[in-house]
Amino acid sequence: MGAHMARHVVNAGLLVLIWNRTGSKSAIFVSETGVAGAHHPANLARSAMS
Repeated sequence: MGAHMARHVVNAGLLVLIWNRTGSKSAIFVSETGVAGAHHPANLARSAMS
């Protein structure tokens, strides 16, 4: 999706958990937006199913 578009989704209140294969990019996005970061894509999928 890309960080720029993801920020729009965050601003719309629709994004609460992210994962990126590049941990440093996830950490930056989490610190800038306040959304939670998943450590593994399986954690992201489990969250979406609950």
